[in-house]
Amino acid sequence: YSHQELAASLQILVDLDTHITAYGANPFASLKPEQVYSNPNKQPVYCSAYYIMFLGSSCQLDRTQLEEKV
Repeated sequence: YSHQELAASLQILVDLDTHITAYGANPFASLKPEQVYSNPNKQPVYCSAYYIMFLGSSCQLDRTQLEEKV
């Protein structure tokens, strides 16, 4: 919905030690304006969504480190 919600979501993922690979505005913006759900009195926007790509934990061990632990 908003940049503030994106920042809050990223902070949660950082707190969980998640390996974030990319984030940003939705690259597939709609061709027609959408109503902002948090405030119906605002003007419609073309892109009100963000994406976050992540890949597991940032502290994952690779295979050799895992074998050394066992």
